[in-house]
Amino acid sequence: MLCIGAVILFIFNPEEQSWFIPCPVKAITGFKCAGCGSQRAIHHLLHFRIGEAFKLNPLLVSAIPFVGFGMIYKYIGLKDEHVHTIRLNLYGGRVIWIWFIVLVGFMVLRNIFHW
Repeated sequence: MLCIGAVILFIFNPEEQSWFIPCPVKAITGFKCAGCGSQRAIHHLLHFRIGEAFKLNPLLVSAIPFVGFGMIYKYIGLKDEHVHTIRLNLYGGRVIWIWFIVLVGFMVLRNIFHW
């Protein structure tokens, strides 16, 4: 399913297609959520236009290494003790609260500065 979504976003530009799902938060409140621009950003990432993707959603682009490491750790199963320590620091319980604060802060700042 993820691959099908990637192929669709590669082929079709969400900026040019009206059938992509709009952000419900923006539709209801008029404010951009932390995920606004993600479809367009992923389209640009799939075409290796990282700068354009970063302009649309800098948080999404910045989170790629974080998510990538987590996927490598989970699916490849790195067992090195040093890697395990890094994983605990990046994905431990308090990091959830840090991500929550980052997401809310990003959402507030992007609406203040109109990113």
